[in-house]
Amino acid sequence: MEIIDGQVRHHASAWLEALVPTLANQARQAVDAHTSVVVRSGDDQRWVTATSAAAGRCDAAQDVAGGGPRALALIEDRDVVVDDVVTCARWPGWARACADAGVQSVAVVLGRHEHARVALSVHRDTPGGWPPHQLRRLSELADAIALLWLTALEVESVTRATEDSLAALGARAVIDQALGVIMAQNRCDADTAFDILRTASMHRNAKLRVVATEIVTRVSGRPPRVSPFQPRASTSPRAAGGARTSGPGSRADAASPPA
Repeated sequence: MEIIDGQVRHHASAWLEALVPTLANQARQAVDAHTSVVVRSGDDQRWVTATSAAAGRCDAAQDVAGGGPRALALIEDRDVVVDDVVTCARWPGWARACADAGVQSVAVVLGRHEHARVALSVHRDTPGGWPPHQLRRLSELADAIALLWLTALEVESVTRATEDSLAALGARAVIDQALGVIMAQNRCDADTAFDILRTASMHRNAKLRVVATEIVTRVSGRPPRVSPFQPRASTSPRAAGGARTSGPGSRADAASPPA
């Protein structure tokens, strides 16, 4: 998919985030235990999803009790395993909440991608150790979630930056029209016209674009016209009417967005 406008970028970000519960469910199926996902990126930490109410309650209990394996994993940047919550003396409040929810063993596996960290917590209703092959599979899924989440954040950041840039260009176009009017009326150069416009803006405590819009509207009888941004036309084979071939990055290889 070619990202050519803000709407598509917003949709792409939503699709990426929607894949996180899908991967959490794959982790549940891989180890036959319910999962929850917490994502940290910089100073932002978010609880994302849980595959059961019990997993959600057990995970959330850490924030109430003031500690638990997920918090420790994110602080120390390592996986944490609790084979039997009944005998866990380190976090008694969390252990009681887990027992009440029917959870008897927990593994927290970290996923990493650049500055994103994912705590994939797996909650099992039986005590005992976690086989290495299960932990490896959970680690792979956690890394995939971290990649998806960070990509979604980056897409959203690009969207906001693009929208801000387009808004600034639109404002500049209106201001330029007003400067032309001021130059014609006062027989002055562009710098002097801008000083006049800025002074009027300060005296009225209004933004430059607002004052500029009023000037152009008063002179022309209608609001200033700003041409909408037109994205560059696609040069892909599909847009050109040619045949599409499968390969890395093609639609044939891309995962369809969730229904």
